[in-house]
Amino acid sequence: PVAGTGVAISFGQQTAAGTYTVEATTTTTPACGPVSVNGGATSSVDITIDPVPVLTINNNSLQICSNDQTDIELLSTVAGSVITILNVTASDGSVSGYSGIGTTFSPGDFVNDPIDNPTNLSQTITYTFRTTAGGCTDPTDKQTTVTINPIPDVTANGLDICSGDITDITLTNPNNVPFTTFSWVVQSVDPGIATPEPGSGTVIAQVLTNSNPIPATVTYRITPDAVGCAGNFTDFIQTVNPGNTAFAGTDLESCETMSGITIGDATIGGGADFPPLGGSYWDIVSGSGSLTDSLTITPTYNPAMGETGTVTLKLTAADLSSCPDVVDYVDIELYPAAVVDAGSNQTICEGDN
Repeated sequence: PVAGTGVAISFGQQTAAGTYTVEATTTTTPACGPVSVNGGATSSVDITIDPVPVLTINNNSLQICSNDQTDIELLSTVAGSVITILNVTASDGSVSGYSGIGTTFSPGDFVNDPIDNPTNLSQTITYTFRTTAGGCTDPTDKQTTVTINPIPDVTANGLDICSGDITDITLTNPNNVPFTTFSWVVQSVDPGIATPEPGSGTVIAQVLTNSNPIPATVTYRITPDAVGCAGNFTDFIQTVNPGNTAFAGTDLESCETMSGITIGDATIGGGADFPPLGGSYWDIVSGSGSLTDSLTITPTYNPAMGETGTVTLKLTAADLSSCPDVVDYVDIELYPAAVVDAGSNQTICEGDN
């Protein structure tokens, strides 16, 4: 209740909203009863005191990744309040995507701004809100801050390997986001290669064996991550060359001859082949004869006249990749031809020895 005397009535500071009825009476003797108020014909007047709105901010995501949405819920103690962004401050001028000054909301609304942070460091965005209702204003402007973490990227670099070698795929972060890590899975693998394990780190180092006679591939899918923010993946295709194998054949023996000796049981494998599909070839390590068909799997050694002893041939198995050549050797032992001399012809008489 408010009591007082005089022609002016002062309510002072009111802490409870509502409608108040003021009735004026005389205090003279004798009492003249109610008197008019505000020059009107009545003796009472209603004074309405509007409630002061109080804003509550629920910032459900204090940290987000670049291009994710903020999740800020705005609540007011007074229905129908108007909540206005009074100011927005970004820690870096390149940050974008936030609602501008003057944007209004109603109680229960959410601020869902897709914030873009193109830098390689965490940035912040601070919102300042002012709330009004029925001409009354929350005496305290409210603020909330969201941290926007950057998105890392990744590049992968490596070389073709040979079957049985270890991959050396180096992973780097070109945009230099701090605390970036990398993980990978195997997206696809050709038949003939056992499926590698997934993993994480800065280098993919795994032994890959290719049982095919031709190159085969493994595709790694690599994803960067920094403080829970995953970047776009990249695929790296690792080529695994089959490598080379060589068998020069079984050692041979032959008598001294002028005829050619053909190697008939040699083999090459892996990716090795003869020109033009590969770089395999035969040559003579020791021996004075000549070699024909040296760019085929069945070469022929032609001994020199009267040649005896050990002839050694070398088979080099090579493909067209960077896999190392493989060599093997075969020996041909040439024995002197037998010489038979029965002596001079003789004539004897019957009965002689």
